[in-house]
Amino acid sequence: MGFRSLSQCLPCQFFRSHCRGDIRATPAVFPDGTAIVGSYDQHVYAIRPDGSLRWRVPTSGRVRSSALIDANGRIYVGSQDDSIYCLSPDGEVLWQHNIGQDVDATPALGPDGTLFVGADDGRLHALR
Repeated sequence: MGFRSLSQCLPCQFFRSHCRGDIRATPAVFPDGTAIVGSYDQHVYAIRPDGSLRWRVPTSGRVRSSALIDANGRIYVGSQDDSIYCLSPDGEVLWQHNIGQDVDATPALGPDGTLFVGADDGRLHALR
């Protein structure tokens, strides 16, 4: 297995040329190789393995949170607009929940489907 430099990485080239903000989160990746990542430009992106844009969803704040993809393909990601978002695999906003503080942490799912996330209020929030 060889490694490519960042200058040879198609998604990296995409973000350098199309994304207006920093990317501070680890991408979540679907089995088909589509990467989901948020940006400081207030969008969540789905990037195909060839580097092309599949979709982009606006939020009202910077996205520092890493996304979580559940077994049904739903995407959960926090934003600095005080909300956590649930997106369909096609980029449709299924729901948005305002926590009241920036959501920079990566969400986690419990075995019963409870969604856990930390926020800037220093608390752990559990959503069902």
